[in-house]
Amino acid sequence: MLQALLKERFKLEFHRDLQNHTELALVVGKDGPKLKDSPAAPPPIDESAPLQPGEMKMGGPTGRFASREMPTDQPP
Repeated sequence: MLQALLKERFKLEFHRDLQNHTELALVVGKDGPKLKDSPAAPPPIDESAPLQPGEMKMGGPTGRFASREMPTDQPP
């Protein structure tokens, strides 16, 4: 039905062709998966707490918020 609609409305033509294609599969290795858990999310920012080194307070469209720098020893 969809092909008929596209052919009628947009004047598209279709053809079917059978070809062999290479397929790739993602499988777990013999030693099992090597995935690690993500580190825990940082706690929410307390607006009333004094700023720590590496933090700065900025005004945003919805009010004030504090920015916390990411540690450089961890990937983003």
